[in-house]
Amino acid sequence: MTELSRRSALRLAALGAGALATAAAVRPAPAEAAGPRAFTVEDLGPGNTAYPLMSGLLVGDTFFVGSRNLSPTRAVGYHVPTRKVTRHKDFGAGNFVQGLAQHNGEILYAGIVGTKKGEPNLWKWDLRTDEVTALPEVVGLEVRSVAVAPDGTLYAVGKEAQPGIHEIDPATGAHRVLAVPDPGATQARGLSVTATHVYFGAGSNLSGGGEASGASVFAVERATGAARSLLPAEIAADPATRDLEVIGDRLYVGTEGSEDKGWFAVFSLADHTLEFSVRTRSKSVKTFVEAGGLIYFDADGLCSYDPVAKKYREISAPDVGGWGLGHLDGTIVAANSELEAVVHHVIATGATDAVGLVAAGAPAGAQLGMSLAARNGRVYVGGNGSIDLHTAQGVAKLRIPAEAKDTVIIDGTLYAGVYNSQGIWSYRPGGEARQIIALPQEQNRPQDVFWNPAIDRLLVGIQCDTKGGGSLAVCDLTGKTAKLTVDPLPDLQFPRAVTGEGTRAYLGGDNPVDGRAKGHIACVDTTTGQVLWTLDPGFGQGISGLVSCGGKLFCLTGKGKLFVVDPATRQVVHTADLGKPGAGNARLIISKGQIYGGGAEAVFHVDKRTYAVTPLVTGLAGQWYSGPRIAADERGALYTFRNRNLIKLVP
Repeated sequence: MTELSRRSALRLAALGAGALATAAAVRPAPAEAAGPRAFTVEDLGPGNTAYPLMSGLLVGDTFFVGSRNLSPTRAVGYHVPTRKVTRHKDFGAGNFVQGLAQHNGEILYAGIVGTKKGEPNLWKWDLRTDEVTALPEVVGLEVRSVAVAPDGTLYAVGKEAQPGIHEIDPATGAHRVLAVPDPGATQARGLSVTATHVYFGAGSNLSGGGEASGASVFAVERATGAARSLLPAEIAADPATRDLEVIGDRLYVGTEGSEDKGWFAVFSLADHTLEFSVRTRSKSVKTFVEAGGLIYFDADGLCSYDPVAKKYREISAPDVGGWGLGHLDGTIVAANSELEAVVHHVIATGATDAVGLVAAGAPAGAQLGMSLAARNGRVYVGGNGSIDLHTAQGVAKLRIPAEAKDTVIIDGTLYAGVYNSQGIWSYRPGGEARQIIALPQEQNRPQDVFWNPAIDRLLVGIQCDTKGGGSLAVCDLTGKTAKLTVDPLPDLQFPRAVTGEGTRAYLGGDNPVDGRAKGHIACVDTTTGQVLWTLDPGFGQGISGLVSCGGKLFCLTGKGKLFVVDPATRQVVHTADLGKPGAGNARLIISKGQIYGGGAEAVFHVDKRTYAVTPLVTGLAGQWYSGPRIAADERGALYTFRNRNLIKLVP
């Protein structure tokens, strides 16, 4: 993404100046160990410490910011006039605080993503007494958005099998499903409420494709649950509604586009007719606030709309971030996930700066792990919005947008596949992280990266959230180009695991949609992009680990089944069930000619000749967001997580 330069000033303001130390690195010559070795374990401390965020809401003069990937989930109150965090409350289990809503400036509600059955997913923070209480669990709902009606009734929507509008009486805990306006959607993120209607926006930005619905907006009568669809066909063709908000007598809607850009649309509340629409330059249009008679919103940069003149304008300002906007005394404040900061934009002058939340007093914590790479005394641990670099001198923070899902080090340079739709980024010690290869926007979620020195290409397996399926990207890091083979696996599987041998790439498939095929292997000619063959091993389990060694493919399913394939005959020649130590989307790597596996519970060795599996370390309880990672350095040390701490297994 080329707008990195316009964000650099904000990064410096949020983080302070500083550079990471440079270390010379060369690609080590391969060396092979005799067999499984004994390891000692060193605890290197928290893998990635920060205050990553997922939501923002202004209440009075305090901007409340919900956490992401921290335990326990939490929210802080950032006092806008003093630029200090003055309030903080922990909630409970889960991953994200994505839904925030307030009632009469007195009550703050928080909705949680990532809870387990029996854990509260809705919380109430009484801002008058500072008391926090859990509301009864809405079973099965990943809460993405909450809203409060004028009479105090709470509504929640999110991700579930058929996204419904959940109506909760906060006083009694009484709950009902008001309506399921779009049962074909995979997720709902748009929610706003008036005295008479609930406005509901949904679609399939996750687990899309097949029969999943596209963008939808419904006006639902609170009294009866009767639903009326509002979106015209050209807007409904987008994958999902990203956000919506009632402001005054109008409904403002933003969609999430795919190859095309997202829509901004305005509807009259009086008769629910469309007043204005425009396709923006942004993939995602979201979070609306009124200031001085104009409506401001985020579309990869701050935009405004004049509802009287019906004029839309892109403001020449840095990307403020899209997890919540507020307005106070002529200043727009925004929750910026990339910077882990609150951005201040002065409307009159256009001046924009950022205040890092940790520097302002937010309680940082150890994030869920995201990615892992190690070489030459440098260990990179990816989280949300950052990568922490561990060296003997300490820990430094490297800023990178969104989520570095998987990383690899080549000749001392770190390369990362970055979600959401951020392509391939690189970082050379002493420099700044930058995007070097853009990928099609719909190919948005890199799952695995593999460096194939035989062809000097980076192989990247990518998931397409909106349409289903995915692609193999064969990346030329020198020419900064990529060739894609789209949907190399059958039935909209995406490549979760990738490896290579010579000019051939091998992909292990998975599928987020129940009932679709998963667990196939595809062989792709990296020169032509042609799929040479696919194999169904017959286990019906997504593949999370894949390495090529000794002329065989070693494959590990997400549920812990190890199997070995002879690619010459396309036959499965060995199977073994590793159980819990190998489950949970564990990975496989090769270090010093030996095969190792790493999951949330254990690190183990796989004998490449006898296929015997030897546990090395167990009971890790590693906490990861996108599935466990294991890395090896040039000396044969292994790295993974114990709980949320980085550990080193030293031979």
